[in-house]
Amino acid sequence: MNTSHGRIVRSKTVVITLAALALTTALIAALIYKHAASRDISADPPQSVIPSPDVPVGDGFGTPVTDVYGRRVDIPAAAAGRPLPQTASPVSELDPLWLSAPPLGTTGRGGWQRVYGVSVPFSTSDGPTHISNGMAAGFAHTPRGAALAAVYISHQLGARPADPAVVARVNYSPEDLNRYHERVAAGRLPMRQPEQITRWITAPDAYQIVSWSPDLCVLMIATRAKTGTPTQIQTWTAARYAAVWTGRDWNLLPGTEIGGTREITSILGWTPW
Repeated sequence: MNTSHGRIVRSKTVVITLAALALTTALIAALIYKHAASRDISADPPQSVIPSPDVPVGDGFGTPVTDVYGRRVDIPAAAAGRPLPQTASPVSELDPLWLSAPPLGTTGRGGWQRVYGVSVPFSTSDGPTHISNGMAAGFAHTPRGAALAAVYISHQLGARPADPAVVARVNYSPEDLNRYHERVAAGRLPMRQPEQITRWITAPDAYQIVSWSPDLCVLMIATRAKTGTPTQIQTWTAARYAAVWTGRDWNLLPGTEIGGTREITSILGWTPW
């Protein structure tokens, strides 16, 4: 990598990291820094497009692309994403897999969609069911619904940190909201992050429910940090999040990366997306 380019990339990501930390998106900022600091983003090849000769016409999606790891991401016609038909029933609370069953539909067409430049999940079992005020809504009142909402909201917070529609889905205190408005007024938070940043906010590989109650779900989310090679073990960055039930939907709790992030070398026993 060109040394001067590397310095530019590192300086840029440090600035973005500070901005993201101001809105409690430490995990996203850490992942951006981890990847971008070691690579010259400007030299990366363009993301590839997946040929889809048999794609249904008029289903609300364009030609799919791949993320930086080569995984499929669908492009919705609607800016905030396209909810999928809820064709599968959520797992019952009496089911032994209540806390560990994955949401259905996330591995198929439209399961991961690019919304404002970042990858966000949509399921056919646990929502979201509709778009409200520019954000996905109608996540099921289940552990899987909470996990889906936590990823969608946190990724959108990383993509459009000054967007009031996103901030409305984070349970900030009045003091935090005042600080947020001050940062927006001072021009310290962008309405949209550039593609050089959003491209690194990708689908996590797995999650794990730490604790569950009807009004609060605490979970760990594991996002790929290093791709395994013959000489390097694969690792993930794990962070703790919390989602709170508002009576109608899940919102994100701010500052819920409890204990910060940590690097792990296995996601065995975690719930895959």
